[in-house]
Amino acid sequence: MVNFWNITFLLFGAVALLNNNNIVSGTKIGAPKQPDDELNENGLVGRIVTCSGWRLYDFPEVRSFLLDGEAECYKGITVDFVYGQDAVLTIGRKTQLMDEMTGRVLEMMIEEESIPLIEYDTKEELHALFQSKGFHKRLDDEQFDIKKNRLEKQKRELDSTHHKMLTSTLVHRKYPNEDELKEKIHEKELEIMIIEEKMKDLVKTYRK
Repeated sequence: MVNFWNITFLLFGAVALLNNNNIVSGTKIGAPKQPDDELNENGLVGRIVTCSGWRLYDFPEVRSFLLDGEAECYKGITVDFVYGQDAVLTIGRKTQLMDEMTGRVLEMMIEEESIPLIEYDTKEELHALFQSKGFHKRLDDEQFDIKKNRLEKQKRELDSTHHKMLTSTLVHRKYPNEDELKEKIHEKELEIMIIEEKMKDLVKTYRK
């Protein structure tokens, strides 16, 4: 049974906020509703909070599933990258409640279940999990845009880091050993190549 006291002001990953500007969960009261084709049955939504770095290095399939946008290809799923956080999917139902004191409509997510994603070894298992919970995939064009944007963001960040490793005096102070620095630069170049290959594969897949 759902614990209705366990209501958190969350909508699409926004932290609950109620102030003099009449904003709830980061969404202004009276804002247009989410289109029906963006929703799952019964208002099903999910929020993933996860670290994007070191906590996921031992879980490459989970890391790729989250960073490459595969999770967000499901309707109602948002991903928030927070340093040091374990990858956890919180599932709930989107609902609206009337604040009797103010007359304002509050959009909320009633939490039902939290699932640690690092317990799943493969992307196939993760897709099976999302589908078993009732999440439906977006249209192919939407999936392409989401994945493309995520990969492009990763590449920009990697390119920026690579540039700093080549030019920044702070980096050279951190790695005074030249061979160690060269190894780190090479690792970053390999990561960039992997992202570029993923982008090529993505285009090929959606051109079929």
